[in-house]
Parts: sequence; C-alpha cells; structure tokens
Amino acid sequence: MTAAHLRVLVVDDDEEDFLILRDLLADFPTQAFTLEWVPTLADGIRHLRAGLHDVYLVDYLLGPDNGMDLVRLAVAEGSAHRPVIMLTGHGSAEVDREALDAGAADYLVKGNIDGEKLARSLRYAAERARHVGELEESKQRYRLLFDSNPFPSWVYDIQTLRFVTVNAAMVATYGYGREELMDGMTVADIRTPQDRERLVAALESWGNREGYAGTWQHRRKDGSLLWADITTHALQLDGRACRLVIANDVTAKRATGERLLLLQRAVESSVNSIVITDNKAPDQPIIYVNPAFEQMTGYSAAEAVGRNCRFLQFEGTDQRELDIVRAALRDEVDCNVILCNQRKDGAPFWNHLHLSPVRDDAGQVINYVGVQSDLTERHRVEAELAFTSSHDPLTGLPRYQAMEAALGEMLADGAGPVTMLYIDIDRFHAINESMGHLVGDEALHILAERMCQALGDCGKLSRFAGDEFVTVRHGLDRPQALALAEAVRARVAEPIEGDGYRLYLTASVGISRSPEHGDTGLDLLRRAEAAMTRAKRQGRDQVCEFSADQMHELEDRLVLGGRLRRAIGRGELSLHYQPQLDAASRRVTGFEALVR
Repeated sequence: MTAAHLRVLVVDDDEEDFLILRDLLADFPTQAFTLEWVPTLADGIRHLRAGLHDVYLVDYLLGPDNGMDLVRLAVAEGSAHRPVIMLTGHGSAEVDREALDAGAADYLVKGNIDGEKLARSLRYAAERARHVGELEESKQRYRLLFDSNPFPSWVYDIQTLRFVTVNAAMVATYGYGREELMDGMTVADIRTPQDRERLVAALESWGNREGYAGTWQHRRKDGSLLWADITTHALQLDGRACRLVIANDVTAKRATGERLLLLQRAVESSVNSIVITDNKAPDQPIIYVNPAFEQMTGYSAAEAVGRNCRFLQFEGTDQRELDIVRAALRDEVDCNVILCNQRKDGAPFWNHLHLSPVRDDAGQVINYVGVQSDLTERHRVEAELAFTSSHDPLTGLPRYQAMEAALGEMLADGAGPVTMLYIDIDRFHAINESMGHLVGDEALHILAERMCQALGDCGKLSRFAGDEFVTVRHGLDRPQALALAEAVRARVAEPIEGDGYRLYLTASVGISRSPEHGDTGLDLLRRAEAAMTRAKRQGRDQVCEFSADQMHELEDRLVLGGRLRRAIGRGELSLHYQPQLDAASRRVTGFEALVR
C-alpha cells in the first residue's frame, strides 16, 4: 500500500541544509515527499497561515530569529494540525524540552538523521496532526450539537454534582446565567428541597446505567416548577467522570394530560349519557360512549362503537323532533330535542338530547357530541300527574270537571238531546264506617267497572264526589235514557264478593235531559241531582226522571229562600215560643221555637 503524499516546507536560512534534506528523502523511495524551501521566519509564518503544507521543518536558529516562534504561533493560531518539527545543528536537552513544551511535533539534530529517520518523523508528525485535527473537529461538532440542542442539557461531575458545562437551552429554560450555574451550583440546586433526598438516593442506585431516567420535578430560578423527562449518559471530560443530562420540558404536556385525565374522569363519571361521533367517516359512526350511555341504553361500548346513532330510534314512531336533528346535522349547528328512543331490550325511554358540533382549528366540523338525559321517570311522573289532575286515582274515571268541556260541546252543537244520569250509591257511608275505607275503596272500584260495562263503549262516566257518579249520553230518547239508568242500577245491585264478606249495595239514579230540563251543563247537573234526591226519598234503589213538579218545587224553594233572606235583612221576622204539654198530666215538657 502506497503511503500518502506529504507536502513539506523547510524553513532554514541555509539552502545547503535544505538540499541535504531533499537528498535524504530522495534516497527513501517508500514515501513520496514534496519539499519546498523558504529562508526566513517571516516566509515560514506566511506559508503556515496559507496552510498549503502538511509538515513544517524549521531550523532553531534563523539568522536573527528563533524558529521556536513559529511553533508558538502555530499553537496560538490554532494550527496545531499543521505539525512543526524543530531542526538544530547540535543536540541539546534544554532545546529539546523547550521545543516539546512549545508544542513542536518532534526534535531532530541535523548531523544525526538519515533518510529513514527523517521520513518516519515526518510521517508520524503528519499522522498525529491528522488525528489531532479530526479530534478537534469532532469536539467542535459535538460542542455545536450540545450548544444548539433545543433541549436543556448539561454535564455535571459525578463526585461533586457540580455543573461542568450547560447549553443555551438550559440557561433559557431555568433562568440562571451560565456563569451562575457553573460557579459552584450543583444539580441538587435545581430541585425542590423535598426532592433532593430522592435525587441522592436515585443517583446512588443508578450506577453506570444510561438512558431514560424518568420524569422529575425541577425548580427555576424564579421558584416556579417544571416537569422534565430526563435522559443521561456517562462520559469522561478532561479526565473527570461526568454525566451528560438531556432534559425535555414536559410541563405543558403534563398539564394537558392532567386536564385530559380530569376531563376523562368527569365524562366517565357523568350521570348523563355522552356520545361522540366521527363527522368525517362515512355514516357518522359512534367513536365513544361513556358508562352512563351503557347503563341508559343497555348497549355496551363495543356494541355501540362503529354504528350510526339511528339504531336507538324507537321503531314505529314518527317523531318530528328527528327532523330537527337532521336539520342541525345538515346546518352544523346545535340542537336540543326530546326523543323517544328504545333500549337494547326494546323498552322505550324518553331522551333529552343536546347535540353540539366540534370544530378543528380550520373551523371544520370533525365530531358531534351528544349529551343525553333519561327523562323516562320524569315523563312517567308528569303523565301520572296529568292523569291525576283529570282522573280519579281510585277508580281511574275522569273527574266531572274533565267532562264539562265535552258536555258543553254536546249542548252547543244542537245535534240532539243530551241525557245526564246522576248516580248515588245508597248508604255507602255505612260501609266505610263498619268495614273500613279499604273495603269501601275496593267496592267503589268494582262498582265503577260495572257501571262502565252497563254504559258500553260510548258511555262517559265520571266520579263527581265520594260515592256519586255522573254520566252523559248524546242522542238518547226518553225510553232509552230510562233503560240505560235501569241497567246501571241493576249492575250496582249485584252482590259484591270479598275476602270473608258479601256486600249488597244499591244506587239511586236521577235523570235530566236537554233541552226540556235545561240548556247548560250546570242546569242539567242540578236537576239530575234533584231527581236522584227524589229517588232516595222514594225509598232508594230507584230511577227518577226530573219532572215539571220538581222544577216548580225547586223554583218555589228558590223564591222562598230569597224572600226569607230579604225579611231577615229588614227585621220582619219575630221569634215566639210555644209550650209542649203532656196530655195526661197537663205538665209542660218542652217548647217549640217559631219564627213568624
């Protein structure tokens, strides 16, 4: 293998010495050399700075100058990778030591060298210079990488824990000056007091391991805290055992992670069902559901994810609210609706849905979030309250007030007579008093069912109060009304079999008809009640129709009542006492009070 060609500059004030050196190398064919000659130190300096040669052979004495100055200049100007070999006419240990101390690559005595020795010295000097240059370039590259590393980095002494060097990112991140950090500060000084003991224990157990060392909490100069992922490597620096540390500031990432974790926990623990769909995927599939969704619908997350939300729609219903949802999806806006959905087992449930779009940084809708509240129980309670407000909870019959509107419409349309039956259960209070309200309530429930059966599908029966019921029929003539009343009375009269008892109840039924008995609901009610009262006076378990005589009697009573009130107001009444006598003994046994 042919050795590399070396360019050699000889700096010697005696050209004869240059020629001798050239001849010595010419007789050494295994190495190719090119020699050039300059006679003065100034010429040598100029060529050194030009950097066109691999090795410099410099005479110790250059007329008035000293060749050692060229060696010192090469070192001072960073040209150590251009080696200088000192030449002298006489060997001297002092000059040898001076040359090596100044930085010369070698020291040769002119009279003691031959071609092989000279070639070897030149070759070794050039090789050492090349290695030194490569090492220096490597140091420069690593220094550049260290200083320009965007992650805070530092080197510390393993024994003292003091900072040896730090980069610009470390200075910027931690707020300390470079000189401040390297003037006696240790790696413990950027920790919180409570974290320093953990650091010491970790360093003792870490040993010679390298790589990721975990996440640590550090403290900046202003006292604020940061979290850093730490990576460490062992190295030797200027003969000292050190460690290189690279810190990745994850404070913002950790805070974001904590917020996301908090948000996840809030969503997971929410009592409301939360659904997220992917607006960019075909058919907008579900990509997330929380546990409340699973509990509300009966579907697991695995069963729901990947499907469109329409599988929750209750079959067989035409809900206009779904049009609102479709319009909100089309227009990419919020919507707020109440839907009837179905659970996995097919049971319906009422769902209050709030749907909102989620946009990316470019304003494009990428997801929809649906928040669902189960209103089934609330809807049931509201329905019960609405039913209770218009129906009797014991019998399930509508209250009379709920029938008044329908009665008014019947009377207003004039399409035919309207018949009202006023039904009172005879002596029902005795059942409550003797057998208790539970038996009484059960008996009323049975009687209500019987009367509804007697009235048929077209019958309208309502509970008026207590043991009194009212029904209204449209279009019956007088014989039909009487027959219907008799049918109701007969069903009430059937015995009621209970747990250890048997009841025999009867009903008194009064009938009023429009238009002959009145043309308002109030007129018909008053006159049907009057007819029922007459049926009771006639012995109960009777059907009575309101008559003209009853009408006159009612009118007379109303007139008499009005006259009496006026008489009281004018002081026209006087009080008298009339004695009551025992006929046998003629003794007074009492008095009657009479108003005249």
